[in-house]
Amino acid sequence: GGKLYKQYRGMGSMAAMKAGSAARYGHEKNPTQKVAPEGVEALKEVSGSADRVLAQLIGGIQSGMGYLGAANLAQLREKARYIRVSPAGQREAAPHDVVELKTGH
Repeated sequence: GGKLYKQYRGMGSMAAMKAGSAARYGHEKNPTQKVAPEGVEALKEVSGSADRVLAQLIGGIQSGMGYLGAANLAQLREKARYIRVSPAGQREAAPHDVVELKTGH
């Protein structure tokens, strides 16, 4: 069979701005103002069934709850703390200097 694709539209893309995200970028007061889109529009290959994607998201949330000692979503909201990580910190925190093997997930 053929491949399935979904449309990806970043919030700063021209299509998203026309659909209502212009306010986020300060362009809502003057609709005739020329807008320089900052986001991308693209097609992305569908990565799997919704069941599989949701299972991964739920697993990630459950993992985070375990790190925090949260037994339920109310405790998660109470205990969660958001921190800002720089791009350099993200790169350093990711596996590096290794060759990653695909494991069939």
